[in-house]
Amino acid sequence: MTKRHSLILSILCAVVSLTTAAQSSPKNGGILASNEQVANLGTLKLQLQRYYACTCTCGCYSKDLDHQAQLAIDFLARRVARRSHEEKLAVVLDIDETALSNYKEMADADYGYNSKAFDA
Repeated sequence: MTKRHSLILSILCAVVSLTTAAQSSPKNGGILASNEQVANLGTLKLQLQRYYACTCTCGCYSKDLDHQAQLAIDFLARRVARRSHEEKLAVVLDIDETALSNYKEMADADYGYNSKAFDA
């Protein structure tokens, strides 16, 4: 996997984490309203794995990531072309989970948070 493939995967992993957190502590004090649909965590994990492997009808992680990366590259090319001669441009990335993928670690942890492994 290339560095270009990390952003969308990080977002998807965050969605799985946020969904899990939302399921464990809903806004209304831990009681689900009758109209709230709680996604099965196992189903979400399987969808994430299939999306990453490009084996689902939900899309293909690497193709979607390449598309988003190309949009960013096109934007940067337009921005650089419009800059003044005195202007210095830079790109700053938060290296963890933004410019590097941690999919393997997330998958190895069953998409959960293990503070000891995360800190290591």
